Amino acid sequence: MNFALTSLVVLLGVIYSKIKENNWITISFVGLLCILIALRSIAVPDTDQYTLFFESLEAGNLANLVFFSYEPGFQLYSHLIKLIVGNNSTIYLLVIVLTNVLLLRIAINKISSNWSDDKPNYLLALMLYFAYYGLFYNAIVLRAGIAISFLILANTFLIKENMSRKEKITFISLIFLALVFHYSSLVGIVGLLIFKYFPKFTLRSYLIVWMICVLFFFSGISIYFIKFITTYILAFFKLFTATNLEKYEYYLTELYNIAYILPFKYIFSLFSGLFFLLISTTNTPNIYYKFLNVFFAGLLLGAIFSAIDQFARISDYFLVYSFILYWYNFKYISNKWILGILFGVVFIQLVFVFRIINV
Repeated sequence: MNFALTSLVVLLGVIYSKIKENNWITISFVGLLCILIALRSIAVPDTDQYTLFFESLEAGNLANLVFFSYEPGFQLYSHLIKLIVGNNSTIYLLVIVLTNVLLLRIAINKISSNWSDDKPNYLLALMLYFAYYGLFYNAIVLRAGIAISFLILANTFLIKENMSRKEKITFISLIFLALVFHYSSLVGIVGLLIFKYFPKFTLRSYLIVWMICVLFFFSGISIYFIKFITTYILAFFKLFTATNLEKYEYYLTELYNIAYILPFKYIFSLFSGLFFLLISTTNTPNIYYKFLNVFFAGLLLGAIFSAIDQFARISDYFLVYSFILYWYNFKYISNKWILGILFGVVFIQLVFVFRIINV
């Protein structure tokens, strides 16, 4: 993937979202990004593995499910795609991205309808998504990416105080789909509980949590805390021996390679959290704070476990909601300084994600 071209598309998409947003413009920008992601080089991490997996599938032969370590939901979906499009791995990768876009478009519409009667501005929301998480989870971590999209959509059903029978069935189905696409999405269910049951807190309470995060980030306490709980973590993973979750034990090697580091992504998230707090007003809807609660949970977890390099795969189930919070703020605020911040937010995230993609 080309950094300059991808950045140009995303930044132009942001500009058009603030000038003139309509369905055709949205389809053009989002479609172009989807194509760029699908055409990425196999040098992008994990792309060669997913391509080889798809090309090795015998479409419809479900007996082969046991030969691959991927979750059953993802494998079945890959079988379905291959039955429809054949052995074209580029189209396969494109369908994966389009799946996430479709799920998020539905979620964006449901969220927006609870914020105001204005048009959702899908283009702005999706450009903010693609600025980091959309690129990372559609180009590298595909299974978790779809699982996250299912959970975000499931979260929108919790906005209502009471769900109908049909909505409850849909909600449970979305959680089930998230789990069978990536088992780690079990962590994301905690985010749903936080969204549902945690109230809006005072500004002082949020700032206290934020300062605790700062303390953990910059003091190095994370290392000592992780060393203290390592025994308990190892005991926890032993519960999954001889199960499908056993494959996640390879993450345990991270416990022996902890170090005092200041991940740029977490520092960015830290300042994002402060921005979300300071820019909120008395007119900010309650749902904003529900998403903020989930984000702050990820911020706190990320700070506590920042010494573990791969912990971002866990905290992202909470921090991904940052694109929704940014979307709300940039959608309703037209101040020139705020718009300047918008460009900075988008560009910084693009730099972060391309440091990972690295091609």
